[in-house]
Amino acid sequence: MMKPLIRTVFLTTLLSPVLAVASCEDIGGSPSLQEYAGDIDGKYKIQLTLAFKGDSVSGEYFYLSQLKGIPLRAVSGDRNKLVLEERGANGEVTASFTGALSADCGKFDGTWQKTGSSSKLPYSLKHTESNSGSLGHRYYTAGAESDDIVYANAYKFWLGVKNGDKKAVTSVLAYPVRAQIAGKKTTFRNASQFSASYDAIFTPAYRQAVIDAVPRNMGSSWRGVMLGEQGEVWLNHLGKPFALNN
Repeated sequence: MMKPLIRTVFLTTLLSPVLAVASCEDIGGSPSLQEYAGDIDGKYKIQLTLAFKGDSVSGEYFYLSQLKGIPLRAVSGDRNKLVLEERGANGEVTASFTGALSADCGKFDGTWQKTGSSSKLPYSLKHTESNSGSLGHRYYTAGAESDDIVYANAYKFWLGVKNGDKKAVTSVLAYPVRAQIAGKKTTFRNASQFSASYDAIFTPAYRQAVIDAVPRNMGSSWRGVMLGEQGEVWLNHLGKPFALNN
């Protein structure tokens, strides 16, 4: 069983998860990004972001099977009938979401339709958290200059853990790295030290927790970027892990 976050970090105030409850009153202010997760047609798991600025709405979503951001533009910003168009590389509309936000913005339900198809697939999304920033610069509060660099390193770490690739994992860490060995908080100064304790750190339970995390559209603050809903991994401004909450 995963240990509570408070028992697995050096500074609780530094590494506590930062989550927020959905609120329509927050939209247009700070935080400005509202995160949702769910599925299309009960089959295709997605995560979607709505960015509100005044009366304008934009967004982005991705399939968990692909982890590639797909931009969305609102045709209608009416919360009772929010229409978001998905556009291809040439600017053509390839699909659209048509749905409604609940009164507290906690749910976004409706139908997804591919352009040229008569089929409308239902989707159901629940609010997961609120973030500051913008779609193109999510992690500025963590000091990141490039979201793409954050994603590249977070994905390299995540994929390394998933594939059991010790070399890939140790090469992307931001030393010194903090973790826990047999209940003792430990600081690893280099790859050699970390490699020697790799199996003790990545227990089956912790390894699965990292695999279940999504290395995209992550929460962030001045503390860093949070991989995993419970802060299983904390990343720096380059997307490199500096604390493992195992």
